[in-house]
Amino acid sequence: MTTSYRSIWTWLQGVAFEQGYAMAGDVRTRYLRSGSDELPGLLLIHGFGSHCDVWIKNLAAHGEHFNTYAIDLMGTGFSDKPATDYHAPVLARHMIDFMDAVGLDKASVVGTSMGSRVVARFAVDYPDRTSTLTLVSPAGLYFEKERAARILRTHITEADESTWEGAEKGIRAIIREDEIFDDIIAARRNVFRQPLIRERYKHFAVHHLEETAHLSFCSEDEYRSIRAPTLIAKGVKDALTSTALPRKLGELIPNSELEFFEGCIHAPYFEDSERFNARHLEFLLKNVSA
Repeated sequence: MTTSYRSIWTWLQGVAFEQGYAMAGDVRTRYLRSGSDELPGLLLIHGFGSHCDVWIKNLAAHGEHFNTYAIDLMGTGFSDKPATDYHAPVLARHMIDFMDAVGLDKASVVGTSMGSRVVARFAVDYPDRTSTLTLVSPAGLYFEKERAARILRTHITEADESTWEGAEKGIRAIIREDEIFDDIIAARRNVFRQPLIRERYKHFAVHHLEETAHLSFCSEDEYRSIRAPTLIAKGVKDALTSTALPRKLGELIPNSELEFFEGCIHAPYFEDSERFNARHLEFLLKNVSA
């Protein structure tokens, strides 16, 4: 057995965490949780074609200071999958329903990739429920036709992530080679082996179709209206979202900070979790009262 072997338990063994389900409105919603009720709330929101297991490297560090929930958005992972289009406002409402279900009056919200669209919409529509905002590898100010087409090919039209090869290809699009290990591929494959999931993922295509993508975007004026302290994090080797966008968002959002992660592709919270956790906690602890 090699000493470099890694599994999901590499980051969870010895951590006080739980996996559970909560009824967010009518949607049975899966979550991973660390921390405790007396701590400030924190919600971690995954990206397109993903699930809450991508946050395994962040639960221990954040749970020391925050009541931390990573959730499977409706239509994804092991949460319920109602037959409806999953525009960002629909998913932001799902976040509110989840917070109500678990008793969070307010939370810091973190979203990666497509999830950044969701948490940005959350911060705009529900400012009184938003403590801070973190946008990781942000997407969703302008429609970029070529990038949208590539994402649809990778995750929907040319993908079968219920196979090992398909799940591995999906992960390789967002995580650099040396941070990919078998357990995370298997977790993704298991998600995509569920009944209905390929059909329901077509309802996420609305984020990447020219005629409907705008329904999930915040406008420049809406970004300017965000008052929550905001951290924008971006991998510099990312081919899925442009490096110009985080700079633009940093100009639009009044109280924002921008952090680039060298050597990372699309998922700095996973690819360089030690640095991400340290930088993110520095930001959170500076802006959130215990």
